[in-house]
Amino acid sequence: MAGVIGEGTHRSRLSPARGRGQRILDKLSSTGDFTNRHALALVDRKLILFLIVALVDEQQCLTTAYLALLATWSTVEGHWAYGKTLPAIQKSCAKHLGKGAEKLPSWRKIRDTVHAALPPAEAAAVLAVAAGLFCQAKNISRPDGYDGEIRRPWWTGPEVEHVTVDMIREAFAAEETHERPGAAPQAGPGPAVDAATTGLHGADENAALRLLLDAVIRAYRMRDRDCHAAENAAQHQWSDSKALTERAREATTELDQLRRDSNELRQRLEQREQEVLRLLRLLHPQASDDTLRGLINPTVERGTPVASVMPGLGERGGRHDAAATSRGDYDHSASVGSCQVC
Repeated sequence: MAGVIGEGTHRSRLSPARGRGQRILDKLSSTGDFTNRHALALVDRKLILFLIVALVDEQQCLTTAYLALLATWSTVEGHWAYGKTLPAIQKSCAKHLGKGAEKLPSWRKIRDTVHAALPPAEAAAVLAVAAGLFCQAKNISRPDGYDGEIRRPWWTGPEVEHVTVDMIREAFAAEETHERPGAAPQAGPGPAVDAATTGLHGADENAALRLLLDAVIRAYRMRDRDCHAAENAAQHQWSDSKALTERAREATTELDQLRRDSNELRQRLEQREQEVLRLLRLLHPQASDDTLRGLINPTVERGTPVASVMPGLGERGGRHDAAATSRGDYDHSASVGSCQVC
């Protein structure tokens, strides 16, 4: 395990170039550096710090672990990492892995991330310590579904109130030396590194390149699918907008026609009123315009015959009066006297 999380270990040939990602351990060197340390229990901070130390690459970033997580789970429907891109998984995992962690990760997320990011032997060793801390945090005897070993290094005890990255690394270095009989500590600032810990997850460079290429292709395909979906949605919206514009244009045309018809009817009505008013003036020259207009309204608007409003003007009388009018010998006084209104 010292080769996994010890200083100086080259865990990945595919580590991000310098300047990419965040060197998380530069700002998180102990359990006292968490932003939400008052909201997280000490054992929670120990477990989160341990997972970060175990998963970071040689650039002290979690990007390589996240890429491995995506390569393993991003296409498995129903999984919590399904369909996520690298920025999305980084944002999601930052809630339980990072300086600003808000809560303890679930055992399922711990298990899936560790198994994806580490080879089987190293994953088993990391999960053994993680299980001990998780049981302590949740006050249980064993994580649900986990049947592996449970380890509790000295720094996981409740009496140790301050744990640093160096303490975790040194404990694993001592544990590895103890587990390998006859192995002497290697001189220099870093712990011993064996060939099994070189390369990404102990794989050769080609396998590591294939893993990264697979993750990139998956991310590209998901992004390409999202772009196509956005284009289709935009096309549908454009089609709907075009149809609405066409319907609005048709409605405007119909409204213009209705306005023209209304104006035409209004003009015809005014012409009819003027004609009726002219005839009434001939019949009742002594009547005022207001009186004559009072006769026009019920006649024109309601369709009431003029003869019913003016009893003295019958069907035959109307023809006789019209003839008399044409001769110029119409008896105006008789007609006015016969009109009930006048």
